[in-house]
Amino acid sequence: MIKKILLPTDGSEYAEKTIIFAIDLAKSLGAGVDVMYAFHPVPSLRKRAAMMLEEY
Repeated sequence: MIKKILLPTDGSEYAEKTIIFAIDLAKSLGAGVDVMYAFHPVPSLRKRAAMMLEEY
């Protein structure tokens, strides 16, 4: 049984259309929805994140 649905979004027009679908699906299954917002970080943050991943 599905208890949670992960809904990733970047705020785009296409991603926004999936919100209605995910909510309707969750209601029909009696599941919850966890929303994850994805963004494109500024170059300096991307470089720092890459360095941190290399250290890991």
